[in-house]
Amino acid sequence: MAIRILDIEISRPIRSIPPSLDKEGNPVVSQVKILVRLHHQPLGFIPLEVGLTGLSKPELQKLLRQKFLPQIKEHLDQDGLLTSQDNEFTFQELSLSPGQAPPCQVREEALLDRAHFITIAVCTHDRPEGLERCLKILLKQDYPDFEILVVDNAPSTEATRNLLKERFGRFPQVRYILEERKGLSWARNRAILAARGEIIAFTDDDVVADPGWLKALWKNFSQGEHIACVTGLVLPRELETPAQVLCEQYANFNKGFERKIFDNRISEPGYPYLAGQFGTGGNMAFRRSFLIKMGGFDGRLGAGMPSCACEDLDIFFRTIKSGATLVYEPGALIWHTNWRDYATLLNRMDGYGRGLTAYLANMVHKDPLQFFKLLGQVPFGLFYLGSKNSKKNRNRPASFPKELSRAEWRGYLAGPWCYLKSCLVAYAFDKWFGKQV
Repeated sequence: MAIRILDIEISRPIRSIPPSLDKEGNPVVSQVKILVRLHHQPLGFIPLEVGLTGLSKPELQKLLRQKFLPQIKEHLDQDGLLTSQDNEFTFQELSLSPGQAPPCQVREEALLDRAHFITIAVCTHDRPEGLERCLKILLKQDYPDFEILVVDNAPSTEATRNLLKERFGRFPQVRYILEERKGLSWARNRAILAARGEIIAFTDDDVVADPGWLKALWKNFSQGEHIACVTGLVLPRELETPAQVLCEQYANFNKGFERKIFDNRISEPGYPYLAGQFGTGGNMAFRRSFLIKMGGFDGRLGAGMPSCACEDLDIFFRTIKSGATLVYEPGALIWHTNWRDYATLLNRMDGYGRGLTAYLANMVHKDPLQFFKLLGQVPFGLFYLGSKNSKKNRNRPASFPKELSRAEWRGYLAGPWCYLKSCLVAYAFDKWFGKQV
């Protein structure tokens, strides 16, 4: 059964959640997942059973107190708005007078006085329908100065070019760029060359960006030049099909609701090789000068190449190894449309498996000494990938299809061979088109 996605701001009046029933009174949705925010900042995702009666306002308030009391009190205390001295608070404390902004938002607005111009890069391949929705929402960003660069990657038709001309031609901040080399890394490198912004924010054509996405990214970049990369929170836009629910259980992009700072001073198992903890390529931003210094994305990795994926993990790893700082900011939120059918999900799992070991093979190819460092990580890596108790797998239910796990492990085994094929393709591209960044 489908899961209903809700988004509530608890500084506004909280309402009951009615049941979702069909004409016969049967529940269409028995579960809801609620994104809970305070002053626009995401606090967490809470799953609830609503059944035939829904959830009353007092019941919902009680659950919110139980789940998010520490985060709410900490936020209110930082804003100087906490008046309760015990372990409770009233929801009236969260409300502000009409026209009054909380101190946290006042501070964010002040940062916009020195906001840098940002390029949003949307790389796409033959998906004009989703792209149109994505661009319409991006144009509503609550940020003073930005452009949207659409990179049309090896298209088979003129549909994307025509869409940009017909639907977005009147928006001067939307630009179209063609990249003939098939591959997401090639498309992103084209965006680096064409970008006018000092900061480049990368996203995909199947997402809906929160209006404060760019503002949250800039808030972190404004803290210093040492911050080279900022990633953000990715949540499911819908959970309407069994495949979408499975994807959320198995391969969700949510990296948590706490801001995290990553650099080369951290020492823990798997770090920084299991770079998936840093974020995801559909929601990441870099200083353009840093990407040029790093040589851009590795064309041998990524969607569209035999290696399939993990070009984002590679650039995150290289960011940390360079000595720069990467920040994960949950306030930089986008909503992703999970794959609706099982066959696509199965194919993606195989691709993610290939991408991971291709990324590791690429690492050793560029620096053979990394092979010996990776050997020391093998025990933890096998536990992380294969154990039911690892952070990666512990949310899977017992009913989870073993076929998906087998597909990913087939991908792990095929990854190094796929990487070799990607090397040949990339070499040919360099000969035909020349190097990019």
